[in-house]
Amino acid sequence: SMRERFTEQDWPLTMSSYKSNLMSSMSIAASRLRQVHPHNPISLNKEDAAKLGIANGDRIEVSTPGAKLQGVALVRSGIAQGALAIEYGYGHKQLGAAIHTVDGKPMAHNPQHGNGVNLNALGFADPTRPAKDNVWIDWVSGAVVRQGLPVKVRKV
Repeated sequence: SMRERFTEQDWPLTMSSYKSNLMSSMSIAASRLRQVHPHNPISLNKEDAAKLGIANGDRIEVSTPGAKLQGVALVRSGIAQGALAIEYGYGHKQLGAAIHTVDGKPMAHNPQHGNGVNLNALGFADPTRPAKDNVWIDWVSGAVVRQGLPVKVRKV
């Protein structure tokens, strides 16, 4: 059980991801869609946010046992208490966000492709495996665990 290893006392919230009805990891390159939905805020339950002194639009830091990142809080009632949610498909480090040079010529790039936070950055090694370079894998799907990660949040 995840909670046997990562207690609620140390990691009081769980994180899940969700897919947008508008954006995807590839459509971040569409400037018109970015005008409508330019970044992915980190959604928090209203009661949890109030306990943490976090208001809508505050800069917050989300930490897992393996990493941390900063983003913008979106306080709403559509998130279960004790959880936070991050929309998938933002915070690219590549996909046109970074400058690359080919044959001495800079390729087209746009730093806005890196808008928002990349929830994959919050992953960590499987604590049950002897080698600490194994990512935590969902044993049912075989994908990297992105649902139910133990997290804590603080206002920056």
